[in-house]
Amino acid sequence: MKKLLLFTIITLCALTFGLNDGLARVRLPQHIASGMVLQREQPLTLHGWGEAGEKIALTFRGKKYRATTDSQGLWQITLPAQKPGGPFTLRVNDTTLTDVWVGDVILCAGQSNMELPVSRVVDLFADEVASYENRAIRQLRIPTTYTFEGPQDDLPSCRWVVLTPESAMQFSALGYFLARRLYERTGVPVGIINNAVGGSAVESWLDEASLHDYPSIRNTLYLNRDKSYVQSVVKSERQRRRVWVDALNREDPGCGRWAACATDDSDWESRSPFDPTWARDADGRVLNGSTWWRYHFDASTLDTARASLLRLGCLVDADSVFVNGRFVGTTSYQYPPRKYTLPAGLLRSDGDNVVSVRLLSYGGTPAFVADKPYGIEQDDKWLPFDGKWRFRRGAVMPPLKGETFFVWQPTGLYNSMMAPLASCGVRAVVWYQGESNTGDTRRYAELFPLMVHRWRTLLGGDTIPFVVVQLPEFMAERSYPSESGWAAMREVQRRASLELPATGLAVTLGTGEWNDIHPLDKKSVADRVARQLFCLSYGADEVVSPMIKEARREGETLILRFDNGGAPLASAASLRGFSVQGKDGRYVWARVLAVGADTVTLQLPVDEPRRVRYAWADNPGKSLLYNEEGLPASPFEIEISNQ
Repeated sequence: MKKLLLFTIITLCALTFGLNDGLARVRLPQHIASGMVLQREQPLTLHGWGEAGEKIALTFRGKKYRATTDSQGLWQITLPAQKPGGPFTLRVNDTTLTDVWVGDVILCAGQSNMELPVSRVVDLFADEVASYENRAIRQLRIPTTYTFEGPQDDLPSCRWVVLTPESAMQFSALGYFLARRLYERTGVPVGIINNAVGGSAVESWLDEASLHDYPSIRNTLYLNRDKSYVQSVVKSERQRRRVWVDALNREDPGCGRWAACATDDSDWESRSPFDPTWARDADGRVLNGSTWWRYHFDASTLDTARASLLRLGCLVDADSVFVNGRFVGTTSYQYPPRKYTLPAGLLRSDGDNVVSVRLLSYGGTPAFVADKPYGIEQDDKWLPFDGKWRFRRGAVMPPLKGETFFVWQPTGLYNSMMAPLASCGVRAVVWYQGESNTGDTRRYAELFPLMVHRWRTLLGGDTIPFVVVQLPEFMAERSYPSESGWAAMREVQRRASLELPATGLAVTLGTGEWNDIHPLDKKSVADRVARQLFCLSYGADEVVSPMIKEARREGETLILRFDNGGAPLASAASLRGFSVQGKDGRYVWARVLAVGADTVTLQLPVDEPRRVRYAWADNPGKSLLYNEEGLPASPFEIEISNQ
């Protein structure tokens, strides 16, 4: 009887811990999980951890593969190239992964314009997003985290998410439309790895070795490795912000008073929120702190028994909003569009209604961003907030010193969010970044190729296609040729696409917004990215954006020759944006004389031309050069050769 009991216990232990076949529980990386997409038609390296010397058995699509963990407990198995399909089951010892697909994996990386979710652009694409679902498209959203302690072996907790109308709201908008385009063209599953952090600089995505020859960057890293230093900075900055806000609230006479519906604002100033003079004193100095704004309106054209949506464009920096004395929402920083739900019954169909906005400015110039929607929306009805508002200043404060964003600092994101993807099979990388480096484009021109090389080495393919998303137009237009960090960044991106192997450029002019660093039309951007991917990675013959090839002087004219991208250049009577540099170094506008299938002829405006630029501005406007497919030519700066 005792022998039987002992045998039963041993058997149960073997079944519980996998000892019956010498296989025990293993730990898998976060990105190797149920619901994942594996890259098709290339060898796949999978890995994980267990006890040292442990036997590993991996089963996938009816075949078994074996390995043994090394002295550090690491195991690695390479599967042969797989054909697309799914769903499949993958088993590693006693761990079973379900709903596994094989298709194309696209790493979508960069900063906020890559990170920007569908929820932010849904106003433009509400109908098609609401009606689209596809179980063969998934996203792995890598959470933002950073460390300066060297490359990590795993990601923070994350999971693969199937595309539904509900989950789509958290997909990268660019990644979402790109995945749809790829699936519609190829019919194979698509996995988007959304690996982007708003505001991040290129150096935060690089490893320490790549930055060794840059002393200032290297020494910043050494500082940040001192945890007590980082903690003290974070603590002191939190305290500084808390004290600043406490002082603001204490000195602002409107706190707890001016949001009330019954507030008498008859003696307040009548101001347009788009008149920038309210943000400065009589000597032109910016006034930070708080301002209060109130707008009175008649809601009789709305159905007040139903909910509606209050739109307040974009506000710089932060706001708290009240309607008829009730708090309806707040936003803590300048970029998100203000959209606040007004519940049924809050508005009055007869009598006065009032919106009260407390606007906070921390350090920049406070503003109501122009050319944005301000009003109340209810189905197809729109009640605009036209005219002037009531205005009163709350408390004037000294500028709040900017925060140290350690998440953007050298190596932090590479260590935590890229290094764990080592040997992760991908079809291509799409890189949308550069806004944070427009202040030093010369260094960016050195660092970006280092990043491409490092990432390709990490991911296990020297020729992994990279598609660079060129920065779109932004900020106000200028009527004269001028220097521009955004234009210089576009030129660095153009040159990198020509000089680096297997690298393409998605030109995004025409998709930007002068008043928003986060333009909404990510669908057009995704289309241009997809065209580059089809050329680079699928062997397709796609029409893409025109690219300058040479500039040659012929008498009193300048002939610009283009690779037209596969479609003739389109002639336009209003075409402009070309400037020529003379011997004095100044650039002068040049008039367009003719547009051919692959040439543009300019009238020379100077006697001794040196260089020519096109669309060289933060915002070069709309009268630009396109080919007949409707794709814009890349901005450029090149030397002029003389005949």
